[in-house]
Amino acid sequence: MRQHTFGGVLIAAIAVMVSGFGCADQAPRPTPPQRPMAASDDPRGPSLWPSSRDYYPAKAKRLGITGRVGIECSVDERGYARNIVILESADPLLNEAARDVISDQHFRIPLDWSTTGGPAKQFRYGVIFRLSGKPDVASFEDNRQVAIITGRGN
Repeated sequence: MRQHTFGGVLIAAIAVMVSGFGCADQAPRPTPPQRPMAASDDPRGPSLWPSSRDYYPAKAKRLGITGRVGIECSVDERGYARNIVILESADPLLNEAARDVISDQHFRIPLDWSTTGGPAKQFRYGVIFRLSGKPDVASFEDNRQVAIITGRGN
């Protein structure tokens, strides 16, 4: 299991994470430097670059909301998620935050991603929201990559 810290938030990449749509009114994002994926990298999809942002919605923390969100998307030639679809819904607050996790981040893609048809493929990711003092949220049964967002409940 690969673990990433996102601004004090633990992100454990169990299978694959992706990023999603930017708003139409946003300036284009610069493409971060790429490094080729090793042959040993997970064949189920691109890996997510770590972030420093806390994605747990403040209102969800206050209300003690936990849950998991299943997502499917493609990853474009620049390493950003496209065509994000919520496959498994939690609370609407968590659904939107999970979409943000995916859409704000950058994925590490191989240098030949476009020429090998990578952008046309669909990948499944999961985002689990856990609060201290609350029962653990069940993991996904399949072998997808998962980001675990943790917070302190009130």
